[in-house]
Amino acid sequence: LVALSVSTLSSRQRRGLRRMERRLARVRRTVALRREEAYTDPLTGLASRRRFDLDLATALVDRRAGGRVVLVMADLDGLKTINATLGHPAGDEARGAVAAALRHAVRGSDAVYRIGGDEFAALLVFSEPSGVRTRLGECVMAQTPGLGALRASLGVAAARAGDTPVELMARADRALYRVKRSLPGTRP
Repeated sequence: LVALSVSTLSSRQRRGLRRMERRLARVRRTVALRREEAYTDPLTGLASRRRFDLDLATALVDRRAGGRVVLVMADLDGLKTINATLGHPAGDEARGAVAAALRHAVRGSDAVYRIGGDEFAALLVFSEPSGVRTRLGECVMAQTPGLGALRASLGVAAARAGDTPVELMARADRALYRVKRSLPGTRP
């Protein structure tokens, strides 16, 4: 911006400058708030699909620099039953409980996202894929005991050299649907 010598301004100009500074501060706060809203799912408080897309692309670039990246895709089984029998507020509560369980199950350096209606993702950095599905699945079930009809199917994929976000997500989705097909009473 332009550097002005305040001493050369009249008192009226200084008041005008202070008003502009206050307006600019309000605009900056509003922009920051809107950015946060765009990157946060309002129902669960998790990061949104928009944030997921950015973080996944960044993690894969970092992976090329030597980091490890594991993507977990989660789909809730039984949510339609909860919505139909207990109502949509109960379904929303179930999504919130699963979000809290997933958040609890990952490390502080990892991130959890709500990427769709009953779809979640976890981006685990510097992790090994072995045991991730079991650990996260057990945590979800332990943290949501009152939601008997609800299960989470999880697909896990580790990033490979040169992966794009689309390729990694496709492998995690395929793993997720293999799990869904193996469970009784679920449809992919």
